Amino acid sequence: MSEKELYDYLVREERYDSSRQDCYGFSKGGDVRNGRSLAVGNMVGGFPFTMEGVRFNNSECAYIAGLFSDGTPENFAIQRQLAACTNGLMAKRGIRKPNEKKMRKDFFTFNIEWMLYVVWCKCVGNADFRRLLLAFPEDSVILEDVSSHPRSTGNIWGCCNDLLKGRLKARKNELKNHGLGKTEIDRRLDALRLGEWSREGEFVGQNIMGKVLMVCRDALRAGTTPAIDLELLRKANINFFGTVLTFTEVPSVGAEPKTALTVDSEPEMVLEYAEGDRVYHQVFGEGKVQSISPDRSRVTVDFGGVVKTLSPRYAKLEALR
Repeated sequence: MSEKELYDYLVREERYDSSRQDCYGFSKGGDVRNGRSLAVGNMVGGFPFTMEGVRFNNSECAYIAGLFSDGTPENFAIQRQLAACTNGLMAKRGIRKPNEKKMRKDFFTFNIEWMLYVVWCKCVGNADFRRLLLAFPEDSVILEDVSSHPRSTGNIWGCCNDLLKGRLKARKNELKNHGLGKTEIDRRLDALRLGEWSREGEFVGQNIMGKVLMVCRDALRAGTTPAIDLELLRKANINFFGTVLTFTEVPSVGAEPKTALTVDSEPEMVLEYAEGDRVYHQVFGEGKVQSISPDRSRVTVDFGGVVKTLSPRYAKLEALR
């Protein structure tokens, strides 16, 4: 498959009939189907890898680093935050979102190729992730299932199964009416989504994330490398931690890794509030601190009955005196 053919494959809309095709839809990091872990999403931790000499804790942080790759001092600092961040969701909400105005305006001209490069580097750099990906049956479909949590880009990176979506919604309402709590409802719905209902309905969407994973799986099986468009990435002038990447070749499994750069960890947080204090958040308003994690990386706040667990490094809580 040529670079153009691969790109065309990645962006086209797909329709997967789960009654005829062996579809493995991942939605949560703890998903398991047929005894196989589906922890292949970008947000999932536990598979650290080194890319272009920089160690990342998850592929979401590495992907977001491309958004801030114009070489400015501000964005270099953001890249360092991403390399130190251990939580992909926190990186998306606490680093990417507050800095949207600093993102590269042309990122979406090369973001799909960058995603493929990031995920392949994760395959090359982490043997456990390679084994996880190779455990999927050869003819199976890997897809990001957004049926239970639709979002604006869901049908681009993943797929939605309308039949499954409707059934999950109806069963959720039924369980709520029976007085079950959120944890038990989620447990039962996940069991149905990954079990009895997993072979019903049609998944529709571009499924770019799922196809990136399948391309990497197939390359690993064949002992080759994906047809990544390195010329496109070179033209993007991606400044990665102070160096413009040259993309001379696609990394291969077993090749000598680049010398890891030293990226300082984030400094220890000094909080101006304690448990029981009143604080202010620019979105949620005033609240009361319920608890603070031992490493001060998480603060749980009750905003008038709405309880949120936040990262004080990014949430910018203001102590009220």
